[in-house]
Amino acid sequence: MLCFAMRGSQAPIVLACFVSLIGCEREGVHAYRVPREPSGMTQTALGLQSSSQESADRDAIHWSVPQGWREDRTPREFRLTTFFADSGKVEISVSAFAGAAGGISANINRWRSQLQLQPLSESVIDHTLEMVEGSEPLVRVFDETNGQRIVAAIVAPGDGQTWFIKAMGTPDSIGGVRQSLVEFATSLRLANTGKVNSAPSPTQSSTMNSAVAGNGTGAVERAVAAWSAPGHWRREQTNSQMVAAVWATDSGCRVTLTPLRRDAMTAISGINMWRSQIGLPVVGNLAEADLEHFSDTASLFDGVAEDGEQRIVAAIVQGPVQNWYIKLTGSATEVDEEIKAVRELVQLVDTAEHGS
Repeated sequence: MLCFAMRGSQAPIVLACFVSLIGCEREGVHAYRVPREPSGMTQTALGLQSSSQESADRDAIHWSVPQGWREDRTPREFRLTTFFADSGKVEISVSAFAGAAGGISANINRWRSQLQLQPLSESVIDHTLEMVEGSEPLVRVFDETNGQRIVAAIVAPGDGQTWFIKAMGTPDSIGGVRQSLVEFATSLRLANTGKVNSAPSPTQSSTMNSAVAGNGTGAVERAVAAWSAPGHWRREQTNSQMVAAVWATDSGCRVTLTPLRRDAMTAISGINMWRSQIGLPVVGNLAEADLEHFSDTASLFDGVAEDGEQRIVAAIVQGPVQNWYIKLTGSATEVDEEIKAVRELVQLVDTAEHGS
């Protein structure tokens, strides 16, 4: 059976609002400097102000504003900035708080209370969040409806803050901005990292992306690079620094290979993410997921939407440093044509990762 590490301890919540926003605007790309909490920092009635410009420069966050969003920088409590979408009908708040901001569970239950929903335990909340595949850093998405609907993305881009992007409104209005909200969250990045997603060069596309952390030996990378994929699989370029490899098949399917740190996503979270993508209800534990086990370290999920149309076959290969996620998507009949090759890929990754 697979055992996956849960996330670490959570830092206390820091209630702060930020009013000194230093921004640059160029072709929809913005940079904001969000103060941490260094010594010499003073707290005013309006928010936190950094005493060090060097610290501010270090923590600048870049993002890309979706088309149709309009920014309103009027100061609002506990917000960095506000956007309006759908001709001003939907308000999107952007906030950032130090550390883990009280923990994901505390914030999820706060949003649930705004919808008049009962709080949930951390273990249950973990199953309800959608993990955005291919996002770097990892983006988690909360989406609940009870009369009104809230969609919110949670991301820690590496500046010592946890960022929250949230929209609340009628189900239809929020549904219209959900995708752009998620895309906005995935665009957040540290200004000084230079990690601007771009398509790899033709020479890079034939090997694993250099940004993907391996198990220290590069065994999986070498094995996949040397693997003879089926002739009707086409290796595609990917602009994600998180997805290691992408194939498109002549049958219309898509296959992705993604490594994630073991503490980035639990096995049950990954399975529930796949289930939600084809409209299946979440499950509470791995036993309910009805997995096929290749080995002690590799398991396979096979799910079909209730209408019988869409199907996802996905495997989790547990490694000592990160876990590998192999995912096949397509129609039920298309997946049938590709599942044999995907099983071969799963076994290849499992053998390379564990040297057996």
